Amino acid sequence: MDGASGSGRLRVRARGSHPVLKVERLSRRLGPAGGHLTAAMATFVISRLVYRLLGVRFDSAFIEGAWQFIDPNLLAHRPIESLWFLHTQPPGFNAFLAAVLWLPGDAHAYFVAAYLILGVVLTACMFKLLFRVTNSAVAAFVLTTVFVASPAVVLYENWLFYTYFEIVGLIVAALLVARYAETGSLGHGAALFAVLAGLAVTRSLYHLVWLLGTAVILWALRCGPRRITIGCAAAAMVLVGGVYAKNLVLYGDFTASTWMGPSLARITTLQLSETERQAMIRRGEISPLAMHLSFAPYEAFRGVALPIPKRPSAQTPLLDSPSKANGGPNFNYRGYLPLYRQYLKDSLTVIRSHPEAWLKGQSKAWSLYFYAADEYFFTQANRHRLRPVADLYRFVSLQARRAPAEFTPERGRWDLAEHSLLAMLGFGLVVVGGPLTLVRMRKESKLRTPNGAVLAFCVFTVAFVAFGSNAIEVGENNRLRFPTDALTVIAASGVAVTAINSERLRFRRSGASEPVLSHGA
Repeated sequence: MDGASGSGRLRVRARGSHPVLKVERLSRRLGPAGGHLTAAMATFVISRLVYRLLGVRFDSAFIEGAWQFIDPNLLAHRPIESLWFLHTQPPGFNAFLAAVLWLPGDAHAYFVAAYLILGVVLTACMFKLLFRVTNSAVAAFVLTTVFVASPAVVLYENWLFYTYFEIVGLIVAALLVARYAETGSLGHGAALFAVLAGLAVTRSLYHLVWLLGTAVILWALRCGPRRITIGCAAAAMVLVGGVYAKNLVLYGDFTASTWMGPSLARITTLQLSETERQAMIRRGEISPLAMHLSFAPYEAFRGVALPIPKRPSAQTPLLDSPSKANGGPNFNYRGYLPLYRQYLKDSLTVIRSHPEAWLKGQSKAWSLYFYAADEYFFTQANRHRLRPVADLYRFVSLQARRAPAEFTPERGRWDLAEHSLLAMLGFGLVVVGGPLTLVRMRKESKLRTPNGAVLAFCVFTVAFVAFGSNAIEVGENNRLRFPTDALTVIAASGVAVTAINSERLRFRRSGASEPVLSHGA
């Protein structure tokens, strides 16, 4: 009787719902660092509550005015047609907007929920990757929580734009690289290339070249069976290449975005003085477009506009109106297409005849690249609410004073007091120390490992985004860097831990005492 009674009491306790038991069971399910991961997730939730008390609210107003977005009326009522004829952007993010607008109820609430879910995914994946490369749950917890609670992450998490999708997509891809290298399974390979393709159809910078380069890295490191790598990569290339091919057939340009010309004009032609541009126009070297801002309402080009191409199909509102319903410019208007091509032609001429103009633009681009990511003009709805926290993070990131967030003559100047020295050091550690670490790992037969594959992917992507975006864009470069910041933290941690381990091994072999630093859990 006593035994039965005792057994019964034990069963009752086992079925109990004591919070401590629940946390312990959850931690066991989450793996060896489950407790620290749970703490990181809790910190994420607490930080969002604190920021809400500071007045941070999700800004979905950008859907009306963003140049990159299709008119919301067209997304709601003619989504398939509009996405098909879209040419200034890959269709991914506009498809997301169309899907949300199609749902019943309040679109704003759906956006808030979607971005919070992305924040949870970012926190979990970043912790898992950092735990992999450092082998320290404490280090993974500290680095993850400091990063996801930063003002920059919170600002982009509360702004309706594709930047937050990028940072989450890249961190998920990095984790899938590790999983694919571990298992070599078709499921992980397919999931990885699906995410890579998703990024490529969301932002044009994730070019076919980037997709192909990632595939080559995975193939070279034998992250999985090569037939699976080739098959999954080919499927992703066909999907992304289909977007390029569609634009080739409809508009004559094999590209994911027709904005190369006006973007390049800002970093080349518009870096020349008015006098220099006028002289080139008189000589017939460039067109009168050089005297105009490359992104402007169509009415600004009336005196220099080129013949408007015919419609590729029947009446299509996306291509037929130079403005949106709210009066803002519709850069998908077909009348812009010949202007975009002429801007590209003029920009290439300037690069050949005045390379110093492009170098001047490069200097500004790289200067802006190392501004704090929160010092960005389109996040103004929440930026002022985060100023006390942002100032604290500025101190941590070795930045002496705030940089100008708005477009001013001073924005983009080289003043190290306005730059995040931590961002510069991290970037240097990744693009210089990363390749050296990969060479060291190869010598130690550790390159063809999940950590080697993750480091190679991070180094390649961080370098590709930096050099690719700064080569053709000036103005928003700190926003363009932000999606790679999490990869920079992971890669820099991997480089540091590999260096420490190598030193420990060298000391051990020499018979000397080991360094104090350790990466143990």
